[in-house]
Amino acid sequence: MTYIELQNALKDDLSSTVVSTFWTPTMLEGWINRGVIWATNFRPWPFTEKAEYTKSRANARYYDYPDDTADGPSAFKSDSIRLCQIEQDDGTMAEYTKLRYNDFMKYLEDNPTGTDKVFSDYRRRYFINPVVTVSDRNISVWGQEKAKELVADTDETAFSEGEETGDQAIILYAKSIALKKARRYNEATAEITEATNLLLEIWKRIQEEQSQYRTKSNALFNVPNFFK
Repeated sequence: MTYIELQNALKDDLSSTVVSTFWTPTMLEGWINRGVIWATNFRPWPFTEKAEYTKSRANARYYDYPDDTADGPSAFKSDSIRLCQIEQDDGTMAEYTKLRYNDFMKYLEDNPTGTDKVFSDYRRRYFINPVVTVSDRNISVWGQEKAKELVADTDETAFSEGEETGDQAIILYAKSIALKKARRYNEATAEITEATNLLLEIWKRIQEEQSQYRTKSNALFNVPNFFK
């Protein structure tokens, strides 16, 4: 849903349950954006995972996380990079294995000249080994985008393309805030519970779908070799 559609849906819901002239457009907009942040951060949704690209700096051990851009994607959440690929001497992109930060630092301590292709992230930086000895090699990283505030009427949520139930959860969350302001706490709790259940349903379906994925080394069907 677009920002204006969310606002109109929230107004309709409130007009049918709460008789009040207390709500201002600014308040409704703020509550919707609080709902956007809550729902987007509820789980590591696959549709909020994005790739960002940069160039290597000669012998650099670490790189900064992607920053927010005015018209482009949001910055990544901290500690959310799960995939790192770096261009090699032959032009191919090699995938680096992610380690926990403490394990990464221990590896460097124990193997100061180690050549294992590993990386880690900590707060707003990611670290690589081995370092790239030349500049301008391609680096791609995949991470979770932060929720981006809706501003223009046509701005859409992360759920707009295929997961519209998430938009309904955002409306319910915003509505719960209004009900709390009206001191209707039981109803506010019920709205939050329903919103949470909607997001859990989306997450359950995603997990069920992903459980059917198979990697190249884990075939869907194990065929025995009868010719041994």
